[in-house]
Amino acid sequence: MEKSKSTPGPWESTLQDNIYPGHTIYEITGPNGVVICRTVNGTSATAGQTDMFNARLISAAPDLLKACQEYLEGVHNSDEKQIGDAYWSMRWAIDRVNGVKNNRIKGA
Repeated sequence: MEKSKSTPGPWESTLQDNIYPGHTIYEITGPNGVVICRTVNGTSATAGQTDMFNARLISAAPDLLKACQEYLEGVHNSDEKQIGDAYWSMRWAIDRVNGVKNNRIKGA
């Protein structure tokens, strides 16, 4: 499996309401607080909601990439356990994007 050249995960998204007053801004950070990017939008409630989901999707990128790589490797090796583990890693990452809290318990 090829190693990613991006900043390693985990990435986190945090609302930053003190950077540009009156704007919805989420900051996506990597390990040790390194800023990966910021989402910036207007003040409408819809924009804020969209930004929150965009920020979650961006911050889940390393987890989604890793899960997809694990899945493909499992398929290539015909390894059912690895495929199953990758499924739960994907499920956890998708839940994270959608704001669902879970404990990364496989099969639950």
